[in-house]
Amino acid sequence: GTVEGSSVSLTAGIADAVAIDGEGRIDAVVDWKSDVKPGRKQVAMYHQQVREYLRATTARVGLVVFMSSGRVDRIVRGN
Repeated sequence: GTVEGSSVSLTAGIADAVAIDGEGRIDAVVDWKSDVKPGRKQVAMYHQQVREYLRATTARVGLVVFMSSGRVDRIVRGN
């Protein structure tokens, strides 16, 4: 959320996993989903969720992993 009239921005969320690079920075974010057959709107919501994780962590890439189907969607910061 944001506070009106302030430059403060707060983000809360829990990614399932992160990958740390050799310099201790978060390089990638992974979010596993257990939906058996998610619809287009649900998938778009998951992509947006991971984009927010990328923005908050400055990670360069995120993965949405659908465990039931084995599908993996790659999200790149800035896209």
